[in-house]
Amino acid sequence: KSSLSDDESRTIPRRRRPQAAVLKRTATIALTTEDVVEKQSKLKNYLHYIGNWFRKIWNHEGVKTACCGLFLILFCTCAIGGAFYLIGLFGPQGRKPMGF
Repeated sequence: KSSLSDDESRTIPRRRRPQAAVLKRTATIALTTEDVVEKQSKLKNYLHYIGNWFRKIWNHEGVKTACCGLFLILFCTCAIGGAFYLIGLFGPQGRKPMGF
């Protein structure tokens, strides 16, 4: 026999089974989360693979020098091209900026 009186037993809420829609949504969220985590771990593995490959290549003799040389060539080309563009834009036959 229960130690609670009839009045006290009525105030304790009974645990109800969740509705089918709630169970379905919860299961869908769980499956989707698992799928996303699996895809993220695959992506992380690919990124680690690419990073390790790049680090291996980068540490070879002359690769850093070649990359820096290519960067300098590209930078100088853009700087010279930009200078000619500005000369053409604001030069003797170009349009005049305001105030000049």
